Amino acid sequence: MAEEKRDAIIQAAKRVFTQKGFHGATVDEIAAEAGVAKGTVYLYFKSKAELFVQVALEVFRSLGEKMRSLAKEAPDPAEALERAVEIYLDHLTENEELLRMIMGMGPAMRLTLTEEHIREIDESLQACVRDLARLLEEGMEAGIIHKGDPELLAMAVMGAVHLPTFSAIRHGQGNVKAMKQQLTELIKRILFKEGA
Repeated sequence: MAEEKRDAIIQAAKRVFTQKGFHGATVDEIAAEAGVAKGTVYLYFKSKAELFVQVALEVFRSLGEKMRSLAKEAPDPAEALERAVEIYLDHLTENEELLRMIMGMGPAMRLTLTEEHIREIDESLQACVRDLARLLEEGMEAGIIHKGDPELLAMAVMGAVHLPTFSAIRHGQGNVKAMKQQLTELIKRILFKEGA
């Protein structure tokens, strides 16, 4: 029950932060959106900033869950890689406004991050790397992807998707959805053997 209430507050905060921004959102609005009293929010979170950090962590955790789900489905490696890029881009697109806020938080955000928060974010990202590395390794074993260090290649793929996407989000330039096909094709040309 307590975990469900906490999750409901995080989901409500995500919606309110997305609509109003970090500075425009109030704990009263988040509590109302979650259907709880303002004091209940403070039972779970010390401040609005801490709640925002938890919303950010939830964005990273949910991406990890999507990637692990794909890895379990185990489609053929070519399809899996293409779907992994799509999942990553779709996740970034779905959370575009929130990610813009996360990237724009600056020192205020860093002051609220504890070692535990940093560890959780790092673990979420490393899990995504490992899941993608497994898909790449399967492709190498099937002979359709160039041989190499799967984890290094996974980080390279995520970086190739991450940098242009976050740049577009941060600067409000370009259409992330329109980038999906182009980035997917580019990554396939780099990783896949000719004729694969």
